[in-house]
Amino acid sequence: MNKKKYQQLLAIAILGSLLSINYVAKAEEKIWNASGAEQNENAPLEITLENAIDMTLSRNPQLDGVDADRQAARRRVEQAKASYGPTVGATHSETRTYSDANTFRKDVYSNQFSNGVNLNWVLYSGGATQGQVKQAKEGYNSGSYGVVLMEQSLRMQTAQAYYQVLYAAKTVENTDEAVARMEEHLKNTKLRFEVGLVAKADVLRSEVEVANAKQNLIKAKNSLDLAYANLANLIWVDMGTTLVLKDSLGFTPDERTLEESISYAKLYRPEIHQSFSSIDSAKAAVRSARAGYYPTVAVSAGYNKGDVDRPGWETTGWNVGGTVKLTLFDSFYTRGRVGEAMAKQEKAESTLQTTIQGIDLEVRQAWLNLQEAKERIQASSVAISQAEEDYKIAQARYQAGVGTNLDVLDSQNALTNAQTNYASSLFDYNNNRAKLDKAMGMGVKRPISAEELERTPLPSDMLNKKIEELKENPEKTKILFPGE
Repeated sequence: MNKKKYQQLLAIAILGSLLSINYVAKAEEKIWNASGAEQNENAPLEITLENAIDMTLSRNPQLDGVDADRQAARRRVEQAKASYGPTVGATHSETRTYSDANTFRKDVYSNQFSNGVNLNWVLYSGGATQGQVKQAKEGYNSGSYGVVLMEQSLRMQTAQAYYQVLYAAKTVENTDEAVARMEEHLKNTKLRFEVGLVAKADVLRSEVEVANAKQNLIKAKNSLDLAYANLANLIWVDMGTTLVLKDSLGFTPDERTLEESISYAKLYRPEIHQSFSSIDSAKAAVRSARAGYYPTVAVSAGYNKGDVDRPGWETTGWNVGGTVKLTLFDSFYTRGRVGEAMAKQEKAESTLQTTIQGIDLEVRQAWLNLQEAKERIQASSVAISQAEEDYKIAQARYQAGVGTNLDVLDSQNALTNAQTNYASSLFDYNNNRAKLDKAMGMGVKRPISAEELERTPLPSDMLNKKIEELKENPEKTKILFPGE
């Protein structure tokens, strides 16, 4: 190979190497950019409890569903109100007639073209239209309360899911600490066995306890993953999103009294106002049914043009008329309708009483469970410090040879149980606070009208006081009870 050819091959090889290096560098850059973009997409999402609730209320489609029902009810109000006005229609007809009944026995064909505009208006329906409009309005009111009810329910569910994650995370932490303690004790037990200070049974029992603790840790981690998935589902984010909760499972004093809680619930629970809407709707249905006992009054008018040739504009005609219709006997159909409507009204009224009683019970249960959890927090916090001290003493006695392996294992389990009980009491406390908020109807700010306030089943003295407050300050959109 001559020198010139060698130089050419060398140059080609160097150029190829440079191109390869550049290609690899660009490829690495692409990979780095792709991984960086992927990391941004799956970046951890830091949320507080209020963030989580806001996300649920703005994203969860359950709320869209009940709001769609409310909008449908609003359209039904428009449909019912349409009966107050007239209906106007236009017609066009074309007719071809055949007849052989003539003197010359010839077939005769004739054409007729007509155009018309007509108006019909029911001026009085015996109260049927008014009743139907009232029913539609109360249906819309009930749908509006349904939106509030769903908001309150989603708020409670989100808070419970948020606290469940915090509790599950604390359980994993406590269980992991228990595994570490068990493994450390197993290590010490094996060392003592090797020098003949303890029996083989102590080593075996300690190994069993470590295995059991690891089983509990696996279960705790799975519970934490499930809790994260449930929260992600509620706040409507991708299930694979890494959630970082900024709050902790702590204790915030709650000073609400049982009487205040029940009174607040009777004012703000949407189910009570839904029941009142059902009663008003049932009363309107009775009114509509009784319309059968009364006459209906209607007027009509028409303007027509016709001709034997298309389009039919040659001749002109018009008409104006009125109709009064009264059913004298309908085989007791109206009486049956009225009786059915009155029975439904009685059912709606009894449902209201059941609803009020059920809400009273729900508030009491949540409030009493809250008090129980508060007392358990105080008791379990003391138990932790005692269990820690007992565990240290058991370890020291075992190291000194005056205690048994069983003493150490029992103290370890007691400490783990004390930590679990404390975390459980904190979770129950916060969980029951969320339940009490829901039972009282808290969390959703909305106006309270004078009509709603007057029909609220509050004690008479408190009710009169609140009504006076509202009348003195009409701009006030929320009646606050002490302790809120």
